[in-house]
Amino acid sequence: MKRKATPRGAAQDIARLHQNEWGVWHWKPEKKLRPQFKGQSLGKDPDVAMREARRLNREVEAWTKKGTAPAAPRRRARSGPLTVSQLANIWRNGEDGLGSDHWRGLRERTQQQFRYALKVIEAEFGDEVANGITPARVRRWLDPVKRRAPGGAASYCKVGRVLFAFGIAGEHVEIRENPFAKQKLASGKRRPRYYSFEDIRHLVAVADGRVEPPPGSYQGQERFLRCPSIGTALLLGFACVQRISDVLALGTHNLVEKADPLTKETVTRLVFTQSKSQRKGRDFELEGGVRIDVRLPPLAARRLAAAPPLTAPKLNWQPLVVNETTLRTYSDWLASIKFARVRKRAIAVDPERWGHLAGMQLRDGRRSGFIHLRKMGLTVEQIVNLSGHTLEAGYKIVEHYLPRTAEEADEVAALMTGEL
Repeated sequence: MKRKATPRGAAQDIARLHQNEWGVWHWKPEKKLRPQFKGQSLGKDPDVAMREARRLNREVEAWTKKGTAPAAPRRRARSGPLTVSQLANIWRNGEDGLGSDHWRGLRERTQQQFRYALKVIEAEFGDEVANGITPARVRRWLDPVKRRAPGGAASYCKVGRVLFAFGIAGEHVEIRENPFAKQKLASGKRRPRYYSFEDIRHLVAVADGRVEPPPGSYQGQERFLRCPSIGTALLLGFACVQRISDVLALGTHNLVEKADPLTKETVTRLVFTQSKSQRKGRDFELEGGVRIDVRLPPLAARRLAAAPPLTAPKLNWQPLVVNETTLRTYSDWLASIKFARVRKRAIAVDPERWGHLAGMQLRDGRRSGFIHLRKMGLTVEQIVNLSGHTLEAGYKIVEHYLPRTAEEADEVAALMTGEL
């Protein structure tokens, strides 16, 4: 007797139809079709998803047979209120398939983060009518999520709030109260922690293999492979006061020999454009990040001379930070994993002395460099010329991270003198 086909089995016969881990069906065209056809979320109902996927595949076949782009399809009148998945599609793709102005105004990295959060939201609410989503419905879903992953719950809630704010502003939904607003989630407060220069020196020495913990300090320590590249990445982020993602993308082409305008001697300058873009003008317009053109800090120059990067034969450019295993650049994710191994080993050298490093991250190097320079007496106005921060962001770093100590208070009090 022939077994009845399951929805998933039937879907395998339909080109470009896929189901993600949350049970939501998606129609995904090949890369060569994407200038003309956009991927679409088709909800959780397998029958509806397969029917819609077949219709989209017929459009693809018609277009490929003609060899020319088909006429723009007429907008179909909506037969009823939008579901949450349909609202998300309008936000991502716009009415014309090119993306809404609001979505296009988001930075590329933000779009990636929002797409991931939307998958989670659609898995829970995708087939429900957007007008029927209430704050109580959202709260029932968030309660178990925030106990399991408070950071994730805050992220999903933020994206849901932005999605429904878009729907309300554009009159895509009839409700006036945003169901994802005022959910009383714990705010992701910044950690008031930073590296001292002594911490940086110790971590770099451990990454280089110059300092090792006692035998048997932790499980698996014999499998540790020295990785000077991670030490270089941490120190460059600290010394140049730059994001770790920008540090990992730096190459020898960013080190430019120029004559110093005052001394006339040739110096090495660090020249690049930060990856984080800035909003300007209309919502969907973005300008490039801050242009950095500074003399390479002596601390960074000494590190690059003492531990030059390995040659990257598979690349047509030479990065400053090269993975010893792959001879390629690091992704942010892989660099963070390798740094966690270095940090664990650094703590094991002397847990009582270095235990405060637990939980510290590679990306903490930038703000640590900022605080280090401020403690050395430089003003925020001076430091932001190196770091690329705005003045507002620079003062926020000082306000949140700069420690207030009794010793410094005594020094300030001693200066309060005068004749009465």
